[in-house]
Amino acid sequence: MTRLIALLLASGAAWAQGVEFIGLEETTQKWAEEHLDRLPDGRIHYCAADLKKAGYADASVVIYIGDDKKLFTVVTVVEGKRAAEVIQRARPDRDLTRPAEWTYQSAVDILAGSKVSEDRAVAAKALRDFGDRDGAWLALAAALRDPEDRVSGAAGSSLQWLRMHAVRRVDWSGAAADIAAVLHGTNLFGFNELLRTLTATGVDPSMAKSLLGNGGARLLLLCLAAQHDTERNGAHALLVQLRGADLGADPRQWETWLSTL
Repeated sequence: MTRLIALLLASGAAWAQGVEFIGLEETTQKWAEEHLDRLPDGRIHYCAADLKKAGYADASVVIYIGDDKKLFTVVTVVEGKRAAEVIQRARPDRDLTRPAEWTYQSAVDILAGSKVSEDRAVAAKALRDFGDRDGAWLALAAALRDPEDRVSGAAGSSLQWLRMHAVRRVDWSGAAADIAAVLHGTNLFGFNELLRTLTATGVDPSMAKSLLGNGGARLLLLCLAAQHDTERNGAHALLVQLRGADLGADPRQWETWLSTL
């Protein structure tokens, strides 16, 4: 049994506790929780920043409220040994003036190049008005790798807005490197939205190798075996889109296909 399949089979072990960890390899849930603070009532305070301080290359914590009003926490991590796969883009350093009225080009230029993080975040929001341009979608996907959380978060929010209000087919070929970096674990808070956006906009199956090759599907396969349906369904839908066919819920079937890329 491969190490990946062993991880997949163990991924749901925390379900009964209302917490699920995704991405653990050399560490355990117990080890991770020992590095987190506790609330006054003794419960563990799941915090992405604390997990990164503990040595994870990246981490996200998402809390869901179920129909039964109970909370469920999904903690996703990238182990420290994979730090080289977390590739934020260089911090922009250009002096660019925020325009009084946004045009497509000014929004793209400032999002990519302004040294002022607040302006980059506003530019990400401005790109919602240009969903008819492939470049707007690609610029937002690239900004998911921005070194400032406020900017990468704004980019993710704008992708979500476009997906919900202006969805259409998009040619993602110009953003392959940015997308692959996020799929590897760069900005885990933006991971799920990127999956949904790529699927909704019909990312072309011809990009499967550039996006999923060289280990780019590792987190997708782990999410495919997740207990929580947001992670599981998002991963499955993107895999189906990129394969052009549904190989089912068994990660091993997908691993066989991925080995051919």
